Amino acid sequence: MDVSLVVSFIAAFGLGSLLTAVIQFWLARRARIDERNFEERKLAYIGLLEAYHQAAVEGTDTAAKNFAY
Repeated sequence: MDVSLVVSFIAAFGLGSLLTAVIQFWLARRARIDERNFEERKLAYIGLLEAYHQAAVEGTDTAAKNFAY
């Protein structure tokens, strides 16, 4: 075998593994960001529902203001 052919095979496999590592890192980062966004939205909706429930049950001005803000 020619030395340049062996070197090109080694470079091709090394580049492929590097590309795989970069793509896996990017996908894992994207998954973490999506999970964090989901948790933040979930907490916001839970807070809104709790404030709405408190405003409906208590009927006070303070509870209504908590729901409005």
